[in-house]
Amino acid sequence: MVALSPALHLHSTCTGQVDPCLVTWISNYLTDRPQYVRLKDITSDTVVRSTGDPQGTVVSLGMEVIWSANNCIGIPSRNATFTLTNVVPQNPKLNQNAWRIHESQLTELFLEKCSKAYVLVGAIPSADSWIVKNNVKRVNIPDYLWNAYCCVDNNDRPIQSGAARARNTEDNLVEQLSLDKLETFLQQFTAQPVGELFYNNCRA
Repeated sequence: MVALSPALHLHSTCTGQVDPCLVTWISNYLTDRPQYVRLKDITSDTVVRSTGDPQGTVVSLGMEVIWSANNCIGIPSRNATFTLTNVVPQNPKLNQNAWRIHESQLTELFLEKCSKAYVLVGAIPSADSWIVKNNVKRVNIPDYLWNAYCCVDNNDRPIQSGAARARNTEDNLVEQLSLDKLETFLQQFTAQPVGELFYNNCRA
């Protein structure tokens, strides 16, 4: 979820020579909309939001393109999007298949067994695979993606832990690991000690 306000979107789209009807529609879409999450037979409370454009909607990508491509944002700011990013490019086949299934299985596990779940997500950068803009290397396309979790009870006592890694390729495979094995894997890529990912490695 990107925390954009309707006012910012309106300013951006109005000065970007976008149809006024579309500007009004965007404002209505973003303002005071009910939102909830449903997983199987569990439904969260409904909240009313007036910021952000929900990921996965048909229009969210279009609104981001309008906002980021606007002339008033400026070329330096637009270029910064390709440098100052908190996401990494993921192979589409992996993202839409094995990794998506893995994340869904984790969500089900957390709902069924955990009072709380602590999750770490990371990537191993590649040496020579980049998104290039204007002949400048902007965003690294990682070789591996990984995550790790620690599931605890109501008293914050560990119940279960685990990890996974996947090559960021068309192979579309996610390998399940223990925390110890993930730490050993990560140690290959740094001269600094990786250490424990969670306190006492999430041991009871």
